[in-house]
Amino acid sequence: MEFEFRIDDIDKLVNQMSALPSKIQKRGLDGAARAAMRPVQTAARNAARLFDDPLTPNEVWKKIVTQKASRTARRIGGTVMRVGISGGAQKYVDNKDNQRAKRVGKTYEDSGTSFYWRFREFGTEKQAAQPFMQPAFDSNLNNVQDIFAARLRKVIDREAKKGARP
Repeated sequence: MEFEFRIDDIDKLVNQMSALPSKIQKRGLDGAARAAMRPVQTAARNAARLFDDPLTPNEVWKKIVTQKASRTARRIGGTVMRVGISGGAQKYVDNKDNQRAKRVGKTYEDSGTSFYWRFREFGTEKQAAQPFMQPAFDSNLNNVQDIFAARLRKVIDREAKKGARP
């Protein structure tokens, strides 16, 4: 699942950011996006702790991370951060052993991954969905936008002060 948001009154920030060097723009946008997604990550972790069985070695809440989606960002242009579960299904590599066993391109569960979070989030034909990631995002949307705008303002102000020095 991907979600996109836009801040309506951000024209001023965009104009100020465009005046900065591209390296600083990229670093500032990445930092602001990562900081903005932190409340979503925290809410998702707290929700996952409620259903995670402490007696099992796989702890979903520890695997909830904020990641930069570089490939998606290049495709659509801009900065993309996502909160998700690290690990998950891995693909068999293309080597002779896997070719012989006809498993190249198929997926497997890596040891130590918590694949069962998908069943809870999306449901199955026998189990109703009990999402924890989607509500974490929905309940923090305004917070995400506010933090993102505040962090961008900080970057712009910091760079403006550096440029004002003699």
